[in-house]
Amino acid sequence: MKPKAKNDEESPLPEPRDLHQELISAPLVTTFSLQALVDSPQFQQKIVLASGRSVSYSTCGSRTGSPVLFFYGLGGSSRQIATLHAQAVRFDIKLICIDRPGTGLTDPFNISKISKQKDKNGSRHEATFSTSSCHDSNQDINTGTDTHLNPYKVQKQRPINRRVDHVCREVMAVLDKLLPGARFGMMGHSCGIYYIMRILDLYPERVLPGPIALITPWVPFNECPGTTSQSFKFLKHVPRSVVWAVTSSFNHLGSALMSSSNALSGTGVSSKLSKMAVLDEDDEANGASNKSSRRGTSLQDRQKDKKPRDPFVVQYERAFEKVMMPALIHDINQQHSSGYNAEIQMCISNVGFDIASLTVPEGVTVNAYLGHLDGTVPIEASREMARKCGWRVHEFKYSGHGGPRMKMYAMEDYALAVQSSREESMDEKQG
Repeated sequence: MKPKAKNDEESPLPEPRDLHQELISAPLVTTFSLQALVDSPQFQQKIVLASGRSVSYSTCGSRTGSPVLFFYGLGGSSRQIATLHAQAVRFDIKLICIDRPGTGLTDPFNISKISKQKDKNGSRHEATFSTSSCHDSNQDINTGTDTHLNPYKVQKQRPINRRVDHVCREVMAVLDKLLPGARFGMMGHSCGIYYIMRILDLYPERVLPGPIALITPWVPFNECPGTTSQSFKFLKHVPRSVVWAVTSSFNHLGSALMSSSNALSGTGVSSKLSKMAVLDEDDEANGASNKSSRRGTSLQDRQKDKKPRDPFVVQYERAFEKVMMPALIHDINQQHSSGYNAEIQMCISNVGFDIASLTVPEGVTVNAYLGHLDGTVPIEASREMARKCGWRVHEFKYSGHGGPRMKMYAMEDYALAVQSSREESMDEKQG
């Protein structure tokens, strides 16, 4: 992605899209409907690839709609796209989300057991690496090289994080089993950006024209060192074995508490623990109150900013906490948090490529949805990254690191762009 010109860097910040907090027009996500979806077969699917690896995945939305790959963030799983099902049906989108190694029922990442698997065209989807066994740890896995030449540019061989590379090839192997040769759009949250950008680099010809949606994208430390999260940056100096042990303990403790009746009612310590493990949904009310308390805003000022809650947001948050949060904690712990811990290591490591240096195919744009209340990725870091990459920025004053409003708007933006592109194509053919 080419950096913007200097004049673009100095352009005024966009007005937050939720400044006036208009009511969200998407179908309501209720606890009952979400529970029914999460427990349905379409959210517990598994496929065995020619390599012998088992991979779990979820699909939702329109069965015949435009395919969109969704990449969840740290602490997520494929089942969380259930919250987007009604909106996907509404906009004729078929959402596909694949569990990464060590999450859900997807086999852990083991370098010594990964083998080549070629499709009919001879392109490699599953990478082979002849090194010692490495189970879902970033230790000694940053020594692979990228041998895939992007037709849009000539690139030098660079060390690529093998887990990231493997996941992208495995995603394509699954997709070609489900929809052989299909082109697709992409959406992602937080650290899902790494997989989106790597797929964009490896398979640009497979990506549909239109916007790629990055919801509160993770900002690599090496690309914006002055603005990235200090709370995560310190982890680079902590022994990986310590990080692994601590995060595993939090996940298992959260899972145990989630099984209690108090946890399922959405109250108590379990809710806080689970939100520490799953860096996904910052609701608008809690985000606003946290920001006020951090900055020492007076009670009078906070009451002045207080507005009636959006019914969609209220229902969504309740359903997410009571249904989706326990499901995600369960999926994380199915393989003893191996996938979760590996992704923490990935977030604090150099993955081997600079996002700002990538070139997007013609007709593809990138929309970045940023939250003013984001406590995980500071808004300053997100803005700096967006300027470097030339992304179109959409800011949200009352959202944090994700949230329902961002996702609903992102899906609507994507659907409208695809519809507009189709109409233009039809006009050209008729003309």
